[in-house]
Amino acid sequence: QIPIIKKHIQPVFGFREMASIKSIEVQKFLVQKEKELANSTIIKLYTLMNQIYKMMIRWDELKANPLNGVQKPQPNYKEKNTWTKEESHKFLSVAQEYQSYIAFWLALQFGLRFSEILGLQWKNIDFKNKILHVEQAYHEPEKELGRLKTNASRRSISMSDQQVEFLKEYKEKQTPKSDIVVANSQGNYMMKRNVRRAMNRICERAGVKQITFHELRHTHATLLLEMNEHVKIVQQRLGHVKAETTIN
Repeated sequence: QIPIIKKHIQPVFGFREMASIKSIEVQKFLVQKEKELANSTIIKLYTLMNQIYKMMIRWDELKANPLNGVQKPQPNYKEKNTWTKEESHKFLSVAQEYQSYIAFWLALQFGLRFSEILGLQWKNIDFKNKILHVEQAYHEPEKELGRLKTNASRRSISMSDQQVEFLKEYKEKQTPKSDIVVANSQGNYMMKRNVRRAMNRICERAGVKQITFHELRHTHATLLLEMNEHVKIVQQRLGHVKAETTIN
């Protein structure tokens, strides 16, 4: 959150006494930011300022929160591209030739986030009880395993017999052997840009429309909902805090 404060909030309000800032000033600030920032970032600005004021009131340093008089920006959900079941099969059939195949398979089978897939280790897969545990994510800039996006992201996903068998076979054949499920040819973590590059090539070869890696997660959710899976089950599998996010 520090970069957001330094880049956006500090230049406008950094020289002001917090108690002097009025609701209308914050509202104008957020409206102005609509010209340069994504809707999701403007919501982060609102939320962050609101949290700071609430904390100062709790500490009895301030009496009023100007954010109470500010209209909170609403999420601007864009329609996502997804594949049909047939397109998913066509893509995976071509993807089998690539080292990154397992990353695409996991995304379509379980709806994991990109960083969750890269951070998945064999110790997270309980073959006996047929459960995949999502416990960490790989943060590429820091080159380390770290925390998940939210508390709801820590989850256990049940696996079918076919999924268990596939992963068992993949583990046995994995070359070189690695603790990492989605490992590169040296047994280390894969780089996102290499996976994305491979995905673009595979889409062309398979004759399916180009979608982003994150939209594989949306494809997984959409296919489950089309099969009449309950939205709460899909929410839990995806690790969403709210069912509303899953539906959107």
